[in-house]
Amino acid sequence: MIELSDLEGARRRAGRRVRAGVLRVVAVALVVGAAVAVVAGALSLRGAGAGAGGWWGLAGLVACALPLALVCYAAARVDAREAGERLFLDGPVLVVANADGRHGYDLSRVPVQLGLRVFMSRTPTRPVWAYLRVGGGQGPYTVELCHPATGALRPAADLVALAHAVAGNPDPEAQRAAGRLRTLAAWGSLAPLDGARVEDIPVTPPPPA
Repeated sequence: MIELSDLEGARRRAGRRVRAGVLRVVAVALVVGAAVAVVAGALSLRGAGAGAGGWWGLAGLVACALPLALVCYAAARVDAREAGERLFLDGPVLVVANADGRHGYDLSRVPVQLGLRVFMSRTPTRPVWAYLRVGGGQGPYTVELCHPATGALRPAADLVALAHAVAGNPDPEAQRAAGRLRTLAAWGSLAPLDGARVEDIPVTPPPPA
């Protein structure tokens, strides 16, 4: 079994764990705050004999606080899962190990597609990130091929290993993805690209047996 390189690094992963913890605290605080406001408001309204306007105000508070708390908690779950995530190749099977357990994607069977993503930037040339979209029964998974902050490609050894794992997939799109992974491994960066068209990455055939 081959472990793919850690793109984020230990320091960045630790930072994401801290952020996940903070978001969870915010979510709990919002829920508790909304509950306290409802109870306090209900008691106040009962004592003052106020009309329905106060109840609508409390309902609006809860309607705003609870969705925000759910969003914070969901973001914390994603952060915590990805911060502890490790990728392995067991033959053609991509193994994703994170806080939710271990999930396997057989790259020789499931849909595989290489894609490019353009991010907004203040620089004249917008940065381009590459990724590998992997389908399957457990839902799609995205393998980032670039460092999330710098855009530097994964080591050539990782790209070649992924290409080898995908090479046995009979789907034409997967075959093109394997060929483009070989090209990226040879390039060593995305610098030769002029834009974000996947078609501009040549498909390198497999080496002769």
